[in-house]
Amino acid sequence: MKRLKRALIVDDNKTNLMVLKELIEMIGVPQVIAETNPVYALNILKKTPVDCVLIDQNMPQMSGLALYAELKQSMPSIPATFMVSAIDDSELRVKAREAGMEGFISKPFRYEIIERMLRDLDERL
Repeated sequence: MKRLKRALIVDDNKTNLMVLKELIEMIGVPQVIAETNPVYALNILKKTPVDCVLIDQNMPQMSGLALYAELKQSMPSIPATFMVSAIDDSELRVKAREAGMEGFISKPFRYEIIERMLRDLDERL
């Protein structure tokens, strides 16, 4: 990656978090921050600049869409954000796009899809 230097992943499932973290590191993002709590993730984002955020939709503390809405309200400039979900629902995809998210990543994770999305983002940064 030329420009994509730091990513934040937010997922309450530690296994999914670690798998996605390893995939993103394999793709070539030098620093990947993994967080299980969306409230803590908001605090991280306020203090630490990142190039992209990957947010799980289904978390007990708040949904991915709710976290994204908080992000937009609390930060003047938000990083490229991707929705991550085990539910590959066209309605959820539309909601994520309408909210302003960059893209949608379905579980189970597919390396080639995540790689393409991040490489495309890297070219635009």
